[in-house]
Amino acid sequence: MVIFSTSNLCFVYASYEMYPTKNSPPNARTLFRILCLVAGIFLAICREKFGREQKKWDETYERQIQIKVDRESVYIDDDATVPNERIINILETDMLSDVVKKVARHYLPLMSNSVWAVDSGKAVIAYIIMDDRNASFSYELCLRNQVFLETRIKTLHCSYFSADGKEFPPIETAKRCMENRFKEKIKIKGGNLCIWGELVGQRHVIEIIEWNNEVIRIHFAEGYLHIYHPTNIINTENQLVIGDALKVLWIWYDYRNAYTYDYRNAHTHDYCYVREYTKNTEGIIFRTEGKQSEQSEISNDDGVLFQPTKEQAVSLG
Repeated sequence: MVIFSTSNLCFVYASYEMYPTKNSPPNARTLFRILCLVAGIFLAICREKFGREQKKWDETYERQIQIKVDRESVYIDDDATVPNERIINILETDMLSDVVKKVARHYLPLMSNSVWAVDSGKAVIAYIIMDDRNASFSYELCLRNQVFLETRIKTLHCSYFSADGKEFPPIETAKRCMENRFKEKIKIKGGNLCIWGELVGQRHVIEIIEWNNEVIRIHFAEGYLHIYHPTNIINTENQLVIGDALKVLWIWYDYRNAYTYDYRNAHTHDYCYVREYTKNTEGIIFRTEGKQSEQSEISNDDGVLFQPTKEQAVSLG
């Protein structure tokens, strides 16, 4: 706008100074018209170029949306930073396929002949097939390719499936496992969490659910609850009750003692803590707690005897 205003001002000033009068030469009027035509063409070119640049700027700096992505551990260094969360920026106009490609290119490690199943906590949205021989990947969508914001998905979880030395990626194995994972759905949206009667934090809101025959995994914004071999389950819109379980694992993040807090790398093992409740064959419960990076050094022998105040292993509501 400054360029246009300056150009127009100069053009008006030049027009005032050069406008032919009665004492001007005969061809002054023609020369003035030619100058006006050249100036008009110049301004039109400037406006056209500015319009293209503005459009390019708008497309480049379109409003971005943040989604949270986590993934399973695939090697030893991953074990200390599980769930390896990261915030990924997407554009308002990004399609589902665009988001899947961003996850594959900028987040997931490139593994040999492997498959990553990407789910929303309610259903699988895509399978990403990796091939590190030529550093490439392909994907298979499980939902209609639509504008990602229309799906109202805010969190993605990536599950890893290895080829185990075989020549081809285990796409069929991944599909069978993921189909079983989402057979059951938790009806409640969130609530107060108790583990063997012990209140855990404040009210929690469920983001991702994984439920199969052996384990229920519930992902909250501030932590993760893993319930192994659950039995006597009550699943209603008002409550989720797990009558008994062999082990309950609670992973959460605590930044209260952090003097410097890096929001870009917030979910790291420096702030991550683990609390484990293990029930032995005699029905005695042991409680173990520590930083996640120290879990490799914690065993059941490190746990302390825990006296439950309620009969239910887990209650949420």
